[in-house]
Amino acid sequence: QDKTSNFSLFYYLTIIKISKLFNKKVLILGTEFDVKNNNKKILINILEKVDYVGVRNRVDFNNAKLLSKRIMANFFPDLSFTLYEKSFNDNKKNILGLILKSPDKKFYDEELVKIIDFCKKVNKKYMICLIPLHLGEDMLSGDYLFALKILDKVEGCCIKVWDDIEGIKNIFKEIKNFIVSRFHGIIMCLMSGKKFVCVSQDLKLINFMKDIEMFNAIVPTYDKVDISKFEQIEKTSVDSFENICVGYKNKLEEIFLNFKQKGWI
Repeated sequence: QDKTSNFSLFYYLTIIKISKLFNKKVLILGTEFDVKNNNKKILINILEKVDYVGVRNRVDFNNAKLLSKRIMANFFPDLSFTLYEKSFNDNKKNILGLILKSPDKKFYDEELVKIIDFCKKVNKKYMICLIPLHLGEDMLSGDYLFALKILDKVEGCCIKVWDDIEGIKNIFKEIKNFIVSRFHGIIMCLMSGKKFVCVSQDLKLINFMKDIEMFNAIVPTYDKVDISKFEQIEKTSVDSFENICVGYKNKLEEIFLNFKQKGWI
């Protein structure tokens, strides 16, 4: 992507170019494509020389093929699915987990008001647990600071963080339903067998929700969330989530076995 800057795109493309000059194998795993037209030619020129391009979803697979049929595009699930075991125990406490994403500066205040209003509306039915995935270097920035601002305005909320995979599993065991605005929040809900609604306008999340056939469970903003529909959301049984996770995990094992047979790893 070149949303951050052209420099960030050219930095990675330069590493790939140098690697191929030294005849090294180059595997790009779990990528997506979001590049402006004026950068597409150089992107195509370099990606055509890459040995394996692993994309997260069908949309980006099609985008890769539209860029060039010579790009070695393949479906590559997110690596988090390698951690999948049996779905976590469900204690069914009446807790609503909010996996937050701190908004862009342009929309920060507007989105903060919407989430605060939503929390005040639902905290009579649910205890609200705010879960910031991106804590920031000093714990006073990013999603964590955003969660603190919500906590300051809404009674009956809590914030939970963790420092290892067992910690996040324990948090998820306590929570009944989730509202998610982070990509890996969706994955954690799938792996723990939890019902969720995705609140996002990010194409990465939207495309993934399409891939798992849950497009009906995504809304653009918090003022569009209807918590009464949790029970009506399709494909939210533990069994269906388990099938998704097992399928992705098996796919990853198959891919890495193939890499090993080729001597790439």
